[in-house]
Formats: sequence, structure tokens, C-alpha cells
Amino acid sequence: MYWQGHRWHHDTNGDGYRGPRVPHPEAVFLGDSMIYGHGVENGETVPAQFAALTGRPVANLGQQGTSLLQALMIFERRGLPLRPRVVYAVSHSTDLEETVRCYVPEELERFVPSGSFARSRSGARKTAHPRSASPGASSPGR
Repeated sequence: MYWQGHRWHHDTNGDGYRGPRVPHPEAVFLGDSMIYGHGVENGETVPAQFAALTGRPVANLGQQGTSLLQALMIFERRGLPLRPRVVYAVSHSTDLEETVRCYVPEELERFVPSGSFARSRSGARKTAHPRSASPGASSPGR
């Protein structure tokens, strides 16, 4: 992989997530680029470090640019079939803002009491409309 003059190795297994395929992980990690490991080698990602420290099999379901709702959708598609004992959903302050920016308020309100995120897919906005962090600041492109 290459980004802004920095190179690192990246592999995706046959199940579609970063790192080695783990048929029966004890834990899965959900999150954005911080969990995926943007800019670091496979063994340096948070899930890989957790696996090395604990000796437990781990699946890295992190994906760059995802919000918590998207991470839950990834878990539904890729994580549930793995039947992990533990799920770590890692969120950063930017993830919360992205969720509000990308989903209309009515859809978020339906998501919370329903306990189901399957219905949230229909309410995703077709395009994101980034807002500045402060008045007059430019928004970074994604």
C-alpha cells in the first residue's frame, strides 16, 4: 500500500478482511482505519498486537473510513459467521460525527430502539456532506 509517501504491506484473506484467515477467532475487532491499521504492517495492527500478547486467535474486521453503523453491518456480514466469543467495537470521535453526517436523523432514531441495523441501510444518504471542524476551516477530502 502507498499513501502520502509512506509504504506498507497489506493483505486481504479469502474472507475479505485484513490479515490471515482465522476460521474460529475468539475475538473480532471492528472499527475504522485505526483498527484496520492504516500505515502499519500487518503485525503492528491493534488486533495483531492483541493476538500476539494474548495468544488468542483474532480477526481484524477494521475497515478504513467506516462509522459504527457501517462496522455493525460488516459484523453482520463477516463477523457473525465467525462466531467469536468477544467483539471489540472501537470508536473514535470522528466516527460519531461521520455517522451523524452520513445518516439522516430519522434513520438514526429508528435504529436505536429497533436493535436492528438492517433497516438502517435504506436511510443512508447517497452522498456525504462534510462539515468543517470550525467555522472557516476547510474540510479534508475523503
